[in-house]
Amino acid sequence: MNKGAIVQATLRETLAVEGVDIFSGRASRMLIHPESDDAGYSVFVRGRKIPATLDTAVHHARRCGSFIAIERDGRRACKVEHALSALYGAGIDNAVIEPGGEFCPRPGHGYRELFDGLSELRVEGNTPRRYLTLATGMPRASRHVRNPDGPDSILLEPSAGLVISYTAGYPSHGIADQSRTFRFSRERYGTEIAGARGPVFLDTPLKRIAARWLGRGITAQNSLIAGLPGQELSASEMGELVSHKILDEIGALALVGPLQDIGVSCRMTGHRFSLGAYRELRRRGAFVPYGPVHATAGEPGRYRAAGARSP
Repeated sequence: MNKGAIVQATLRETLAVEGVDIFSGRASRMLIHPESDDAGYSVFVRGRKIPATLDTAVHHARRCGSFIAIERDGRRACKVEHALSALYGAGIDNAVIEPGGEFCPRPGHGYRELFDGLSELRVEGNTPRRYLTLATGMPRASRHVRNPDGPDSILLEPSAGLVISYTAGYPSHGIADQSRTFRFSRERYGTEIAGARGPVFLDTPLKRIAARWLGRGITAQNSLIAGLPGQELSASEMGELVSHKILDEIGALALVGPLQDIGVSCRMTGHRFSLGAYRELRRRGAFVPYGPVHATAGEPGRYRAAGARSP
């Protein structure tokens, strides 16, 4: 192993996560187990381990929300995107997610609770982290995926570190565009992203009725409820909305692999579009191995290629 290289990490022991299935309202539990170097992420469902990758990820939608599931041979673990985001945010490369039921639970006080638990149990292995970065020389059009029938788009650009820019807007809900740029580090993820609640729009009588039956686990503690009659989101809630979209996007990027020196600019993306866009960008050859990566002195969470100038 190269001296000073950033190494892969897992958990020191199994983490038990208590929460609620937001669709049924029932108490639920999830276990996150340690895994060996180079194993990556996987889910454990009915006695079988399934790799969590772009190839096993499937989008599903319900009236009260959409989610990413990992599926194979009739086995399925649903709503994995937030657990994957927290693992990536905590700098954990190898882990097995075992939901107690079909759905991964939402912790009672949100995903900061999950991030904090993962961070406390994080332990480094012995193998250098195998980063991906943006292929050099790709024309902009090849790095850009757009929805021809909507505003969704993802653009990859060269960058120092991993930088995610997100623009979210919900004009049908009276919410103007909100934009944020997030320069990834474990510390910033924990303080700026991990606590952001996911939005649930209850702006019609039908949705409010559906929430009583199909979203029984949705609470003001674990969700950002919007669209109620006469409700206006505060400035901090508007910021929380776009921060949660970045949390979601990191969950999708976790299926690609560890990323370095790449900028990801997203506009109005959801789970379905993001999964399809990253598959298409992979097909175009946008993601390539980065090479050995070393810690940058003076600031944890910033990295540079071996032999390269620090950003």
